[in-house]
Amino acid sequence: MAMHCMPSDIRAIEDFKWCIKSPALMQFEDDQCWPKDGWFKKWTLAPLTTPKLTEYKLGLRFEAIVAHWIDIEPSLNLLAKNLVVHDGKRTIGEFDLIVENDGTVEHWELAVKFYLGTGDVSNPDNWHGPDPSDTLALKINRMTSHQLRLSQHPAGRQLLEQKGWNVQRARSLVKGRLFHPYQTFCLQQFPIPLNVNPGHAKGWWLTDAQFALQPELKRGNFVILERSNWLAPLSSAENAPIMDHHQMVSFLSGIESKGTVPVAQLNGDGAELSRGFVAFPQWLHDIDARKV
Repeated sequence: MAMHCMPSDIRAIEDFKWCIKSPALMQFEDDQCWPKDGWFKKWTLAPLTTPKLTEYKLGLRFEAIVAHWIDIEPSLNLLAKNLVVHDGKRTIGEFDLIVENDGTVEHWELAVKFYLGTGDVSNPDNWHGPDPSDTLALKINRMTSHQLRLSQHPAGRQLLEQKGWNVQRARSLVKGRLFHPYQTFCLQQFPIPLNVNPGHAKGWWLTDAQFALQPELKRGNFVILERSNWLAPLSSAENAPIMDHHQMVSFLSGIESKGTVPVAQLNGDGAELSRGFVAFPQWLHDIDARKV
């Protein structure tokens, strides 16, 4: 089955809008998170030119989009990106971006993440990425204990002073989705851990066996998503190879990978209704094995 691939210019513009305007995935102290809509009122949110996106690794694509936004936004000035901090021969960390925001120098940390919730979803340890070793708990801990504090580390402070930059604020620009268990998603009940934005972008997940048996999904149409298409929702302007439920079940039964499969459910016009993951028993087994 051919994977879905969008026209690159449509995809670039849709990804741009999603990366900037979608809700933050995580929230920390007031000054340390992606601001609410009011923060953007004086800023340009539609790209004047199509972003030139050659990166299909999601983290690099997200970084390229934010860099493009900074480039076209008059109140923002990029001072440095991926600035490595050394303490003697030891590498302490890396400033993702140093940005002058309307005259104030800020440190921005970027990430785009996707996690599926299992068991007690109020526990961040129970939110796993398609790679079971990647958890929401690990990312929150690294962001709060290391990344957002890098400008306070003696070596970080020294490097910034050498550059003549007085960083006034650290911001986390973390986007992505949390994929809730399917029944929870249908009930619109979303218990979440601390440091998760209640307004985060949401999806669903279920096992391959559950997908095959779910009555309301049997009337649905679906698209398998390549990793490069995980950001913005699909729109009806984009032509996609579409499968009905029977074709999806057949496809899932024939694939060799036994991890997770990302899908979008479509309406009758081909626009995205919701986004989800189908997870195989091996993925759940790998999670359980890590907890032993």
